[in-house]
Amino acid sequence: MGNFLGGMFDPTREGPGVSKDGPQKKRFFLFFEIYFRKFTKIVLLNLIYVLVCLPIVTIGPATAAMAYCMRNFTREEHADISDFFDQFKKNFWQSLLVSIIQFVCFVVIGFGLFFYYSLMSQGNVFGFFGFCVALMAAVLFVFMSYYIYMLIVTFKQTLRQLIKNSFLFAFLGLGRNIITTIILVLIYGWFAIYGVLPTIMPLFDPNFPASLDAASLALAMYLVFLPSLTSLIVNFNIYPCVKKFMLDPAMAEIEKQRQEEEAIFED
Repeated sequence: MGNFLGGMFDPTREGPGVSKDGPQKKRFFLFFEIYFRKFTKIVLLNLIYVLVCLPIVTIGPATAAMAYCMRNFTREEHADISDFFDQFKKNFWQSLLVSIIQFVCFVVIGFGLFFYYSLMSQGNVFGFFGFCVALMAAVLFVFMSYYIYMLIVTFKQTLRQLIKNSFLFAFLGLGRNIITTIILVLIYGWFAIYGVLPTIMPLFDPNFPASLDAASLALAMYLVFLPSLTSLIVNFNIYPCVKKFMLDPAMAEIEKQRQEEEAIFED
């Protein structure tokens, strides 16, 4: 487990969390309880996230800052606007580098899917296998993306360790990753059908009726809650996996070292 952690656990990045002795709530209901209890803060964080992301290059640091706040909400710990900006600055360069790598991977995988799909549609066997490989790479990329920003704001790790651990979590949390993906596909599918498509279709088809209501809906959804809801869903679903495989073993190791030091001191 030490190799899995990379030897870079930073206990200063984690608060005490929720007491294990307290009554445990069903996670389905706990999610909605947290969301509505923190609704005002979540909306404010969403607006700030959108504004901070406008320069485009700051998407990575903003996503890391949002992940920190949503992780804290998941743990039922404090987080507010000042925490968002503190984490934005604290993790700026590492999360910026991660976002650049993600963008490159997105372009390469997207091109691969398009290229091999074109070959496959022509009956090319090589295109079929290439498309399957590209599709698996796309799924792996999505699953790794769920974890990497939480790891950035929770542990002190090198870029190599972040990528390695995100890769491991893509498989360790497979069930959670699939459920998370299904939920997000449903949300963004609804968003695309009722908000995005009616807004952009008139640009390509003059006969398609323009809908100001659809454009307003799409803008309002993005400004008010879509990025923050996505972040909360992701961090809420993956946190138990990160806690089980990294946080709990790391805290146990720290406690063991503390007891050994106390024993030496007493001797």
